[in-house]
Amino acid sequence: MNLGREKIVIKVSSNGFTDEKHLSMWERIAKHIGWVSSYVDLDYVDNPGHIPAVGIDIPAAEAWNKGIGTQALRQFLGYLKKRGYKSAYTQTWSGNHAMLRIAEKLGFTEIVRKKDYRMVDGKLYDAITLRIDL
Repeated sequence: MNLGREKIVIKVSSNGFTDEKHLSMWERIAKHIGWVSSYVDLDYVDNPGHIPAVGIDIPAAEAWNKGIGTQALRQFLGYLKKRGYKSAYTQTWSGNHAMLRIAEKLGFTEIVRKKDYRMVDGKLYDAITLRIDL
């Protein structure tokens, strides 16, 4: 399977009931490889301006470490910007090195860190909130 950048097709959808938006990533041969979503109910961060937070999930291991997540999140942030959003958040945990690398590449800045807040596989990690101006 060739998952080169030129082969990714991006589709944006909404569930129609909440502020959530989803961006699905499809390999051109129609294999679903992951998605990006947005939401406004942030964990441990007050968000009165309803600034969207974005998240990404690529379960297809053959799509990892190819820049696809960065490309998809960049496109989704562009989608949000075109709709008038001025900034966005992302939330992750300190052991999620892939998401932290993507956030750094795209220019997110850490704004909140909660020490030992997330339990993953029996180990405590810091919860991290990052923000980017669009």
